[in-house]
Amino acid sequence: MVKIHNVKFYKPDPRVIYSISFQKTQRKLAVLRSDSCIEIWNLKDVPYIEKIIPSVNNYNVQQLVWSKDRLFSCTLQGFLHEYNLLTLQIKDSQTLVGDAAYCLDVNKTDDRIVVGTENGFLNTFDLTYSDEVKFIRFLDKQDGKILCVKYDYTGKYIVSSGMDAVRIWDANSGNALHKMTTGRTEIHKPTIVWCLDVMKDFTIITGDSRGKLTFWDGKIGSQIESYQSHKADILCLALSEDEETVFCGGVDPILVSYVKIKIKEQNEKWVKSIQRKVHDHDVRDIILVNNKLYSGGVDGYLACSYHPPKTIIKYPPFVQNHNITIAKLGRVILLQYPEYLEVWNLGITTPDPNENGSYQLTNNAKKLLRLERSVKNDSQENYSEMIICSSISSDGKYIAFSCISGCRLYEFEFDDLENPKIKRIKHLPAECGAAIKLIFTPLNKELIVILLSGDIIILDLDKVVVRQKIEASTFFRDTVFHSTISIDGRYLVVADTQSNIIIWARNAANTWKFYHKLPQYKFAPTAMEIQPTTTNIWIAYSDHKIVEYSIQEKRFTIFSRTLDSKIVENYVNKRFPIRNITFDVKNKDIVLIHDDTNIVVVKKNVKSIESSSKMAKKAKKNEANSDNCKSYFNTFKKYQHLVHLETLSEDEIVAVEVTPSLLMEKLPPCLKQNTFGTK
Repeated sequence: MVKIHNVKFYKPDPRVIYSISFQKTQRKLAVLRSDSCIEIWNLKDVPYIEKIIPSVNNYNVQQLVWSKDRLFSCTLQGFLHEYNLLTLQIKDSQTLVGDAAYCLDVNKTDDRIVVGTENGFLNTFDLTYSDEVKFIRFLDKQDGKILCVKYDYTGKYIVSSGMDAVRIWDANSGNALHKMTTGRTEIHKPTIVWCLDVMKDFTIITGDSRGKLTFWDGKIGSQIESYQSHKADILCLALSEDEETVFCGGVDPILVSYVKIKIKEQNEKWVKSIQRKVHDHDVRDIILVNNKLYSGGVDGYLACSYHPPKTIIKYPPFVQNHNITIAKLGRVILLQYPEYLEVWNLGITTPDPNENGSYQLTNNAKKLLRLERSVKNDSQENYSEMIICSSISSDGKYIAFSCISGCRLYEFEFDDLENPKIKRIKHLPAECGAAIKLIFTPLNKELIVILLSGDIIILDLDKVVVRQKIEASTFFRDTVFHSTISIDGRYLVVADTQSNIIIWARNAANTWKFYHKLPQYKFAPTAMEIQPTTTNIWIAYSDHKIVEYSIQEKRFTIFSRTLDSKIVENYVNKRFPIRNITFDVKNKDIVLIHDDTNIVVVKKNVKSIESSSKMAKKAKKNEANSDNCKSYFNTFKKYQHLVHLETLSEDEIVAVEVTPSLLMEKLPPCLKQNTFGTK
């Protein structure tokens, strides 16, 4: 019988989604959160978080935009930032005229960018240089702040708006050509235009604080038509590529679509169409990608909805991987939050279950430590620096984490649970800079530091010196995303987001040497672990393909070569990536994989897996074959948001779950609306 520790004390806050931007060629989605961290989602197959750009210097980032493969943002501190997507840091900063910046846009040719600011200035920059951004000019000052801005299709004109008016500018001369007033519902209450878009025929679409969706003729500067679309502010809108459909949402979270229809005498009219109830709270931004509507807002969920068929997929607001580390020997668990760490001890159960089959705890789980790093920004204000990665040693005696400013290492004593002690190990070597991954070796007292550049530092914990530096960045083409080490400390495996998977082995001189590179696959890995009993590495890719690779023999195992990838698709949740892989310590033929909702038990049987593949193909036609196939793949749907699953000992498993109700409890009240039959 296996004991399951259901961890309920991991309680991340739902972080609001402020902005969403899509990069077409590489199918990347940049998602800006309220803590100013930026998630890069890969949409090539199953959407998953490929990398995270941490918030830096406590900047308040407001909006994102792509220009080809370059990512830009504007901040309330009055900066235009460009990001290095390899090192996950700010590449370049430009100071803006007009203080705080709220919005920005890139023209269709990707050679100009415009930023709107608090004091009514539009700053334009040249993007023709691949490595730098050059300031061109700022346009004539307008009254009031600029909250939204767009280039027209030709790039000759700029449309901006804020309070009570929509303005059209000549992008070359910087002069205002038209001013179109919105009107007010209440005479002393200004109308705020929160969002706008521009069509190819220079029709301007705006959404404002009255809940009205308005269409304007940009050529003559007049209103065409207006619709009372929502009961409260419209905060975002999205225009389809064929410009036949407009979606809008906001404080009234209903996503409403308008479609263009033709009427007599070749006239056209916009008509309200499908409504979607995707979110319960404010929708802050939406974007249309190949007829799939991605939306996000106050609840923190990144939602994907489309029709037909009517489908809603909601991705929860926390990092998909590497935020949980279990110290198996010390029986403690490290929980990583965006700005701090928590260490809890795991409970100990009675030897025998009760009448209901459940075990009673002899000691309850207890929080032993909260750890964070407080620094000062440019204004000398204290704030908690965002944590990139963290780790805890197997015995729980060492804790390490990394921020942009560098790594921190601590000794932790918790023999007395009532009075745990922590001591910082100061004066780490200068080579231990900002890291993307941290790993404690199981047997040797070493900390493996994988830097943002991809190079690897081996730190001796006794002497606190660099034992070895591996020039590993030459093996990778993108940011390192996964890493794992064998239980005997002999093999280190590191993978980047382009599926370059490299193995290093420890030699007789106790140093690490390059050992082997695995065959590169077209999709990136989403989970990767080394099986303790066989030292075979198991890898799950974003298209749900699972492979088993023998490190010692340097080839795929018989099981992996005969396994049909379509088998796994029948048992996992096809809409979510595989989060983690763990193993049965007593039985090397049992492997557990899990995604957001499902736990799949793989009963490895080399002799029968080939016949099982044939059975899976015929499962829909033959129920008997389907049942037989299930004898090798069993699915359990017990959890809702299963963050982490890992074996603790021979008869114990730790499951970390964050329920939707827990996230909802932390949200502010939503817009109250009367429904039919209620008040």
